[in-house]
Amino acid sequence: MAANKDLAKRVADESRNISRISNESLVCKDCISRVDDSVHFGNTSKCLKLGLKPNKVLLGGECSEYEKE
Repeated sequence: MAANKDLAKRVADESRNISRISNESLVCKDCISRVDDSVHFGNTSKCLKLGLKPNKVLLGGECSEYEKE
């Protein structure tokens, strides 16, 4: 039973830290290769050039394929 309480506490703690990532908070906000994420939240991880954005980009880092509009 203690393991269930620990798991439930962990899930509750981690769920409080969930926040949406959008292109507006990434270098992609004005890139010509970005995919519109204003309607479909999953589009934030997509890129017209790369397919899927690298983790470093999703974590706020620079992108080697970035091209400003």
